Amino acid sequence: MQSFETTSRSTSDSVPMFMDGRVKFGVGLSNENLERHEELLCGACIHVSNISRFYQWNEELTEWRYIDDHQGFLAMVFDRCPDPICGLDFLDFDIYNPKQPVAHGNPRDIVWNFVPCPVKQEERIEYLICTSITCNQNDAKNQSLVQVLSHEHYFFSITIRNTRIPIRGVFVYYQEMYHQLKKENSWVWDFSLYDLHRGIDITFIDVENKEFHDHLNVSRGVMKPNYNGAIYLVSNLQN
Repeated sequence: MQSFETTSRSTSDSVPMFMDGRVKFGVGLSNENLERHEELLCGACIHVSNISRFYQWNEELTEWRYIDDHQGFLAMVFDRCPDPICGLDFLDFDIYNPKQPVAHGNPRDIVWNFVPCPVKQEERIEYLICTSITCNQNDAKNQSLVQVLSHEHYFFSITIRNTRIPIRGVFVYYQEMYHQLKKENSWVWDFSLYDLHRGIDITFIDVENKEFHDHLNVSRGVMKPNYNGAIYLVSNLQN
């Protein structure tokens, strides 16, 4: 869940490496993939190779450029694929044209493997914070940051994005205790009432066991229309 409402590259408000074409596509993976490969969490990058038999893409969505040497491209894991066809090693690009619906499956002989994302040295880690009263609600665009911060929440989630490699675990320090957030499409708090106005003291660990420590000042966030009510924050942390 690195972005929402991906109807075209120009309107997705995704991470910089997706917007400028370093990463070509977003993909969904089945639960079987995500359970077997710990590193394949949301935000992970994968190299897709052996693409000589690839089909036609939706040009507006992908801004596809033909690759003469057929050496492949980078994609990013955006979410899980609940469709029954999404078994082991299936990639749900979700950008097929009418001549190649998802039900036809992967192109023949497709190969993919986990690789570090091509983050530039000066780029910063980003966060999307969702609450139960804003994210993916029909009236989400009518919610304001002031409303979100005006009361405590039993539930919120954090998407950590624009990272070089995926995050293995996330902890929030609250009321003199560390709480390990649950891993879903994003990292979920549902332990007790939480006052987001005070900010979030967060520690996260990537798959190379590097630790990051940050304070998320939620009151300085922005609620962008394309994020369905999520609060967007840019960190001071670099990869």
